[in-house]
Amino acid sequence: MTFFEQFFTAGGPIVWFVLLPMSLAALYLVFERGFYIRSTRLIRKITAAEFAANIEQFGRENTGIELFARRDLVSTALADALVKSRGDWLRMRTAAMESLQEQAAKLLRKIEWLNLIGSVSPMVGLFGTVFGMIKLFNSIVLSAGQPQPAQLADGISVALVTTFWGLLIAIPSLAAHGIYRNKIESLIGDAVNELQAIIPLLRKPPQTKNE
Repeated sequence: MTFFEQFFTAGGPIVWFVLLPMSLAALYLVFERGFYIRSTRLIRKITAAEFAANIEQFGRENTGIELFARRDLVSTALADALVKSRGDWLRMRTAAMESLQEQAAKLLRKIEWLNLIGSVSPMVGLFGTVFGMIKLFNSIVLSAGQPQPAQLADGISVALVTTFWGLLIAIPSLAAHGIYRNKIESLIGDAVNELQAIIPLLRKPPQTKNE
């Protein structure tokens, strides 16, 4: 048998219509989330001096609009702090941290599909295993207890191939989910450190001509 016949044809409809599409979806999510969750994209260094200069030059409102356009964790949190706080120091700090928590939740939701696929695919493989064993026992019954090897092959193929596909999908999906989750937590920690260095400047920002 060829590789295609062993691992695709022999698995039956459960492989063709369920497990194969799940494997393609998992592969897409692994690469797409890996491209999105990068430190160079989500953590853009903003020095305290740069932030103070932006406020001094453009004012609070315009600086917030500019930061929103950057779309990284720290810039978005600072923009929320400037826009939502209305000049109140405690509200600024709270708004920045709440914004960071919301962004972390969004990032975690983006990788949750990997966890779902990784958890469901072994169950689908187990379903295929049970289905294959039922076919196997039916072949034994129909042959009056003396089945030919060819009669058993169909049920055995479904049982083993679906289990193979279920594990093949689950292992990299769950591994990628764990890796990306740890990376997100690390990026959020870096963003918190950045904010703690910059937020004190919001308390007494330099006076501007516009303010």
